[in-house]
Amino acid sequence: MAVRLIIDGDVQCHSACRYSDWISLVKKIEGEFKEVRQYDSEGAFIPPKHTRPEERKYMEDSWKNFKKDLDGILKKFFTNDFKMAVKGEGNFRDDMYPDYKQNRKNQEAVLKAKGETRRKYVNGVRDLAIMEGLAVPADGMEADDYVRIWAEEARQEGQDFIIVTIDKDLKCIPGRHYNPSKKELITMSEADSLRFFYQQLLSGDPTDNIPGIPGIAEKTATKELMHCMSEEEFQENVVGNYIAAYQEEWYAALTFNGALLYILKSADDKFTIDHWPIVKELTS
Repeated sequence: MAVRLIIDGDVQCHSACRYSDWISLVKKIEGEFKEVRQYDSEGAFIPPKHTRPEERKYMEDSWKNFKKDLDGILKKFFTNDFKMAVKGEGNFRDDMYPDYKQNRKNQEAVLKAKGETRRKYVNGVRDLAIMEGLAVPADGMEADDYVRIWAEEARQEGQDFIIVTIDKDLKCIPGRHYNPSKKELITMSEADSLRFFYQQLLSGDPTDNIPGIPGIAEKTATKELMHCMSEEEFQENVVGNYIAAYQEEWYAALTFNGALLYILKSADDKFTIDHWPIVKELTS
């Protein structure tokens, strides 16, 4: 049975648009590519304008990159069996927390002000991947959720699989992971995946603007859980730290952070701590 690749398609779409600097800042002048920065009278950068043929060429090149990259990954693992998820319409996390991924939104706004047009073409490649039947839009959730749901389904079917992504958040899924940027294949054990998720509950995720516990960064979280061996020990440590930080609001804070960080295992799955032995003990 051939291995099934479960692909984070948003990563592939961004990677395919790798000539974004050329399209935003450089134009071909007299046969050579030259930087063409322009500024207004107040010194503000004026984004360069491109002709329709230039934009069409860039979009075509990006789509070719996407298909070439996908074909290369399939050939590397000698398979044609793959599932790919990309960003869809809506995400329950945005409804929960308006500032979810605000850091990324701010970065995109800065890039746009500087004339970076990459995002425009990423969306185009994503739409083409969906129309061509190469990817599925993750409506109502994230592509990460689809990746984990498919991984759980493959595990239940006894299907060998590899997750293809550069996103560290997916390390909460046990199994093999391939990083197409680093060309690196690693295996996350059940214990490694559990430890990674509980560390995130302590540290949060600054990239996605998820707070976690103030003062506990990634290295501190790693030290905190260093001696925990069972899931129950992880849970006791996390609850203890939340009580110390949030006092009477610990339950609400932990539930909130967990719901943002937790990657779904099924379409009707949700994060809850009510089944944790330590939580039952404290709330009974």
